[in-house]
Amino acid sequence: MYTQEEKKRALKCLKKNGMRYKRTIIELGYPSITLLKIWEKKIANPGTPEQVKKRQYSLIRSRVYCTVEEKLQAIHRCYDLGESPKKVAKEMGLSRGSVISNWRREYKEKGYLTSVKEEREITPPAKIKKTENSSDSFPETYEGMKAAYEALQKEKNSYLEERKQLLEEHEKIAMERDILVKTLEILKKDPGVNPETLSNREKVVIIDALGERYSRPVLRRRLHLYRSSYYDARLRLSQKDKYYEIRQILHKIFEESRRTYGYRRIWRKLKTRGICLSEKIVRQLMKQEGLFVICHKKSRYQSYKGEITPAPDNILNRNFHAQQPNEKWVTDITEFHIPVGKVYLSPILDCYDGMDSQP
Repeated sequence: MYTQEEKKRALKCLKKNGMRYKRTIIELGYPSITLLKIWEKKIANPGTPEQVKKRQYSLIRSRVYCTVEEKLQAIHRCYDLGESPKKVAKEMGLSRGSVISNWRREYKEKGYLTSVKEEREITPPAKIKKTENSSDSFPETYEGMKAAYEALQKEKNSYLEERKQLLEEHEKIAMERDILVKTLEILKKDPGVNPETLSNREKVVIIDALGERYSRPVLRRRLHLYRSSYYDARLRLSQKDKYYEIRQILHKIFEESRRTYGYRRIWRKLKTRGICLSEKIVRQLMKQEGLFVICHKKSRYQSYKGEITPAPDNILNRNFHAQQPNEKWVTDITEFHIPVGKVYLSPILDCYDGMDSQP
């Protein structure tokens, strides 16, 4: 900041040097060319009094930003301590003293003060809760207004914390919904599938599909996939299949055999062509490609033609309890294979005591 005498001295030196800005700056050692031109324009040619007053008012107005604490302190000085609003406004760099009265009126009508206009639009103003000892009017003293302001700040912070929790819960539910949608849309799974039971490769596909909307670490934690497992499965998906050519040969051999060769015969065919693979890998590749042999089993000959005589009456009706011996007999036939041939055993049991009976 330069004083008024330094500015006048610089302008006088500028006039003496024939309006040569560089020479004046070298001689004095201050200021810059831009600042010297501004001084010459405002001091040497200030313009009309109305223009000067308007310029000063715009400069004062553009650089003054009061916080809530400063506003409360100004109200306290004017209406509690009895100082002049014009004097307080001048000390604060305000254009007029009526600004402080506007702050007081705003506080009494709405119950809050704001430092900038945007804060009132973004954050809904909180109201002061009335207690048993509180009156209908707002506090007039500085201490009362400060306490009310602190209460508003606490309520505002609690509101913001609650709002943050609700937003996190909403984002969590939306993420779970999108995971299920992508599972049904991309992987063609059943609607009741649990995303946590998917394979690592399938989880990588879901994460990459939702990576533009959600954070990938959050998606990995939701699907219980470690960071190393994620990048390993992602690398495997990006690599070319090393069995790609062998899969084509498997299809060709399977079709040439009219879809009758199993994995053992196809393994032998591959071996004759110089392709050495284990039978386990051939079986896995055929399973992945859906190469299954469909064989129809021949039915064995059966001489049994069914019942040729009418079935006897069910006299016992599963009531095997007898009141006296030789009242109810039961039997069954059992077949035995021995070196001589087939032998049949048909014992007869009495239902009274379960002992063998002789007819």
